[in-house]
Amino acid sequence: MKSDFDFIVQKRATTYVFVAKQFGVVVRADDPSVGIKELENRVEDVAAQFREAGVDLPQKIEVPVDARESVASRPSSTKFLILVLLVVGAISWPISFLYARSASLIATLEHPISLFIQFANKVDEVTPGRMDELKLVVRRLAAKVAPLVEEARKAIVKEQQASPVGKDQPDSH
Repeated sequence: MKSDFDFIVQKRATTYVFVAKQFGVVVRADDPSVGIKELENRVEDVAAQFREAGVDLPQKIEVPVDARESVASRPSSTKFLILVLLVVGAISWPISFLYARSASLIATLEHPISLFIQFANKVDEVTPGRMDELKLVVRRLAAKVAPLVEEARKAIVKEQQASPVGKDQPDSH
C-alpha cells in the first residue's frame, strides 16, 4: 500500500536532499530520480512499521509551496544574531571603558581626598626599586614647583600686609 506524503527537495552543490517531514525521513542522492525512489522506499518502510505497531500514520505537516519560503533561501537568523551581538559588543565595550574612566574622574573631582586615599593605597603596592624611582620623581617635581609655591606665598604675604584688616573692612575669617 503506497503512502501519500509531501516532501521537500533541496539542491546542494553536487547532491539533492529529499526530506519527508511527516515520516522523519531524509535522503541524499546525486540523481533526483534515484533520490525520489529511495525516499519512497524509506517512507514505505517507516509506514509499514507504524502499521505493524498498530499506530496511526503521522498527520501531514504543512510544507511551504513557495520556493522563497524554503529553509535554504531564508537568511540564517543565527548568523544574523551573532553579527548583531558582535556589533553591539564592539560598540559598547569602548563606551563602557570611557564611562568607567569618567565616573572615576568625576568621583575624584567631587571628593579630592579620595585621590590621596587612592594614591596611598597604590603606594603600598609599589616595589622598593620603583619606590626609589618615585622618590626621585617627587624630588624633581618639588624642585620645579618650589619656586612657584614660594612666589605665591610672597604674593599672599604682600597682599595681607598691603591691606590689613581694619574696622572699615569685613573680616575674611
